[in-house]
Amino acid sequence: MSEQATQELAEGSTTINRVAELEARVAELEARGHQLEAERVKAEEALRKERRSKDSGQCQPSPFCTVLSLTCLLF
Repeated sequence: MSEQATQELAEGSTTINRVAELEARVAELEARGHQLEAERVKAEEALRKERRSKDSGQCQPSPFCTVLSLTCLLF
């Protein structure tokens, strides 16, 4: 085999290895992306629940707060 052919084979082998490494990296990043998406969905759901509970709490003041504010108005 000629020196040029040997060199081309070595370069081809290196290229194949590099492609395999890049494909593996892409697969890792895709998996991480799916994981982050799932975490984002959970965080958004928790935020919605938190906002709902906060909003429902503001709509219904406790009797103590009502009495306290009326007391402040009287004095």
